[in-house]
Amino acid sequence: NYTKAKLKGSGTLDLLLGNGNWHLFIGGYYDGSLKVPDFFNPAENEIPLDPVSVSVQYTENMYVEAQAYFLLGNGIPGPPPPDPDLAAFFDLPPSNRGDVMHCGGRGPASGTGLAFGVSAKVKLEESKSTFLGCVGGYKVNVRGGFSADVSLLLYPKDAVCVNEDATPEEGGQGLKGWRLTGRLGVYVEIKGGHVTCIPIPHIGAGVYFELDAPNPSYFTGKVVVIFIKKLKFGLSIGTQCGQPCLLPNVDP
Repeated sequence: NYTKAKLKGSGTLDLLLGNGNWHLFIGGYYDGSLKVPDFFNPAENEIPLDPVSVSVQYTENMYVEAQAYFLLGNGIPGPPPPDPDLAAFFDLPPSNRGDVMHCGGRGPASGTGLAFGVSAKVKLEESKSTFLGCVGGYKVNVRGGFSADVSLLLYPKDAVCVNEDATPEEGGQGLKGWRLTGRLGVYVEIKGGHVTCIPIPHIGAGVYFELDAPNPSYFTGKVVVIFIKKLKFGLSIGTQCGQPCLLPNVDP
């Protein structure tokens, strides 16, 4: 009976025009790293902008959720981090933006341009038992998700990659300061259960792609297959040092 489904939504928006600065922020990054001055106390307080979120909870153990953000203008704090659930499934490095952005005593380099992303996830836990126990009953635990992020940002001329060995010796990172990053991932997972008295093993699959370019340029793809244990297959193609430019920074 899904007639009592609960719909929830939330979102943030910030518009700035003046003093040579401008932006339209609808939502923010998943890790809360996009912050803006507090309207009531802008000189002392900053507030994080969360993604626009809509969720539908059909039952206590079944829900669907979608999140999105759209950022346009200047003051965008680097490329977007991955959705936390996507990062967990594909064993991506944790979001350490707070540490990386201050690596080596440098301050963070914000970019001008646009960034947008969308993610969706579903979770289902259902079970049914009979007076015979597992006979004629079932139990399933399914989750899945999709996430995509894109950013095209212009960084200051003296911006360098935090991992300095990835920064070209001449000409600086990017194409005249412009840098494109993209991420796409989809996954589904069944975390055990049973049908009648036959156990369901832990199974799942997912595909992930990431792009960071140019100068240096980097592309990676990953396929994950789960059958009781997690098996990973990867492909990486890169030029320069064949590694991504981690959050371009500038000297303070």
